[in-house]
Amino acid sequence: MFFGQGLIGVAPGFDGGYYFNGSSSANQRAIQTGGGLNFLLMKKFGISPTEADFVRTQGGILGTNTQNNMRQTLNDIEAQF
Repeated sequence: MFFGQGLIGVAPGFDGGYYFNGSSSANQRAIQTGGGLNFLLMKKFGISPTEADFVRTQGGILGTNTQNNMRQTLNDIEAQF
């Protein structure tokens, strides 16, 4: 079974060492999208042969610090309790 996921987040920052027009606050933003493939082997046990995520974080003064990350996992075993 294929699946997809997404997350969006904002974190306000105060006195973080960023100074712009006399203000030391800066908001941080993050977006994550991804998906993968899951196989259910038993009622509460499965295997996820592949999963990939893209994460973008942005922050600092006027959002000038941007970082893009890619993550991929292979052969993940999952159990639910």
